Amino acid sequence: MYDVGTEMRSSETQSSSLHQEARTGCMDEEVRECNQEIEAARIECDSLSRVTASELMSLLESQRFMCALSGVAITPRTAALDHNVSVADGGTHAISNLQWLDGDVNRMKGRMSSAAFIEVCRRVVAHADRQRDTP
Repeated sequence: MYDVGTEMRSSETQSSSLHQEARTGCMDEEVRECNQEIEAARIECDSLSRVTASELMSLLESQRFMCALSGVAITPRTAALDHNVSVADGGTHAISNLQWLDGDVNRMKGRMSSAAFIEVCRRVVAHADRQRDTP
């Protein structure tokens, strides 16, 4: 004799099992993605810790103790270490992405890339020139 109740319970068990597998698969994927983000952050932190004082001093010397963007002389009191491309925008802590700036320039640059900051400065200068030339 065919038992509809047994068939339904069996179907519900299979459905629940499939749902659990799907949910576990999603959770496994989320855990995997989270672990990848943590590993990326660890690598990024490791790269920061690998920048030595000697490398930073060499960078400052290669810039001839001048701001990389304005050319203004910088001192220990006025110097600020900057990311050419901000970490928030995908830049790294690698020495190749670091530059010494005058503190005021660094504050104005904020999170912009150097290229974006220079473009903004050009627009400001162009506007100031137009204002000056207008009678």
